[in-house]
Amino acid sequence: LEETGEFVFDARIFRRDGSMAWIRGRGRVARDETGAVVRMGGTSQDVTETKDAEQALALLTSMATAANEATTLAEVIPTILRDVARHTGWQPVAVWLVTAEGEMEPVPGATRDVPEPDLAEATRIAHAAVKSHRLHASLTTEGTSLVAAPVVAEDRVACVIVMDTRTN
Repeated sequence: LEETGEFVFDARIFRRDGSMAWIRGRGRVARDETGAVVRMGGTSQDVTETKDAEQALALLTSMATAANEATTLAEVIPTILRDVARHTGWQPVAVWLVTAEGEMEPVPGATRDVPEPDLAEATRIAHAAVKSHRLHASLTTEGTSLVAAPVVAEDRVACVIVMDTRTN
């Protein structure tokens, strides 16, 4: 800004409907003969799709690296949970390893405490995700979203992770 009089920045914003978006601001400043800023102008552009793609790629890269460095799925799960939370802001609710027989075994650790009805709903959608091999979503008692994501390898669900879109 000091040298060129131009600026560029990316910022996360919240829309009126509560959804999050990314904007890129670009502009110039005009200065008087003493160097004081007298005018500023510019534009903003919605770059949400680009940012989402960048973050998805970073998340997948991070998860692949963690998986390659781990010797078991249970070993890599805390890293995956941390990476998903860092890249999305979502918080882990529960994680289950899935046996060859399709039984869900809870993985203790890096999850958050949630009200009992939310944990029951997380368990319900986790079972649905294991059965269908697809994402399942539902609402918490506070109106945020629960998302159950099965991790599928060779046509078998290896684990299921339930995340909550609330960020605190």
